[in-house]
Amino acid sequence: MFMKAFGFLAVSLFLTGITGLAQAQTVVPTPTVAPGSAVTKGQIIARIKAQEARINADSKVGKLTVTQASILMAALQTIRDKKNDDYAENGNKELTSDQANELNQMLNNSEASLTTTNGTVNYN
Repeated sequence: MFMKAFGFLAVSLFLTGITGLAQAQTVVPTPTVAPGSAVTKGQIIARIKAQEARINADSKVGKLTVTQASILMAALQTIRDKKNDDYAENGNKELTSDQANELNQMLNNSEASLTTTNGTVNYN
């Protein structure tokens, strides 16, 4: 449990730190989930895929460096791994509300790192 909490904290701090690095402005619709609502496995997967598409598109047109794209993709892989671990922990059944909220927050943090720092583009 400590390792999961530490991992979440590390990813959150990491994503906060790279927010200033990502100057992505390519518009790729990102599914969102309202705070407090139930988060399904499909929604989590859709959000991960949408963020990957944005990273790939921005990298392709030079809005992200290879290093920035790699960092952002690694953060998404961490989220994907946590999702898989949570499902395995629950016998591949639904996520608990705490697990779903934690994954949703991690995705929100990841998405925030894809927004510009000057406020001209905001996908949240």
